[in-house]
Amino acid sequence: MNRFFPMWLYLRGKELGPSCVKKGTTAYVGYTDDFIFLTEEAKESRPLTDKVAKLFLEPSNDVAISFIKGHSAGQANQRSKDYFKKNIKKLMTSDTPKEDRELIPYLLWDMDHQVCIGNEKAVI
Repeated sequence: MNRFFPMWLYLRGKELGPSCVKKGTTAYVGYTDDFIFLTEEAKESRPLTDKVAKLFLEPSNDVAISFIKGHSAGQANQRSKDYFKKNIKKLMTSDTPKEDRELIPYLLWDMDHQVCIGNEKAVI
């Protein structure tokens, strides 16, 4: 199956996170560079039904879910990163098609650029 993986970039938090914390925000969980997620061409307009986009969006969305469940900023950040790792490990098997393994660098990028700045013990 041929796939087209357009890249979506989210605004950088390189300056936003530190600036917010400097101005009194207790904690910031976000990205120090562009957040990238890829999609299947046929499902580009429906990312919630797209198994490729799901690999990127679920770990990222887990930050908010963790806050809702009462976890701290540091815990929310770590849980999200663990989710990224789980998805990466799924793609590292010999049974995984090459085109799916090519997603790994982008997942690593997002995971590596996600940070918690400020009070990691802060809760909502």
